[in-house]
Amino acid sequence: MAIFVRATVIGGLVFLLPFGIVLLVIGRLYAAAKPIGQKLHELVFPNSSSNLWPLVFSVAVLIAIAFLAGIFARSSGGRRTFEWLESTLLSRLPPYTILRQMIEDYVDGDRNLATSKAVAVVMVHFDDYSCPAFLVERREDKAVLFIPGAPSATSGSVAFVKWDRIEESELTPFEVMQSMRRLGRGLGVGIG
Repeated sequence: MAIFVRATVIGGLVFLLPFGIVLLVIGRLYAAAKPIGQKLHELVFPNSSSNLWPLVFSVAVLIAIAFLAGIFARSSGGRRTFEWLESTLLSRLPPYTILRQMIEDYVDGDRNLATSKAVAVVMVHFDDYSCPAFLVERREDKAVLFIPGAPSATSGSVAFVKWDRIEESELTPFEVMQSMRRLGRGLGVGIG
């Protein structure tokens, strides 16, 4: 029972970690935008002591910063910067690649995942069972795989597996992630 509780708590923390990072970043950005929001409030409503308007102005500043960052990200310089950052650092982190796929799917729908080559889903065969895995790196004698866990596909394990134990799959990363949330239910589709 203690092992189950410990494993469940650790799995929950790993699952919550990306959300915590997002909240931490938003909190830091809000802390930076708050003085600007307060100054805007004082300029627009000099005699007001309301706490609502500084909050509204701060959120507006955050949205404006996000919009400007989005414009930069769409520019050629922004794309080059992000591609460099992604190729040198972020792509080496399997959870980043999986989370990126989840975000792209949320924003652009199944069409984006279906055409994406960022993560290949394979079936890895062990002695008496098989499981889906994300192909992280191709080596001459072995493949580096990230084997997702359930209920969070962002937690799991890394395995070095010989090529004769790996089979291509028609599964998409989205299908695997959705199935992991359902503890494997619905994963039979696309398995040879």
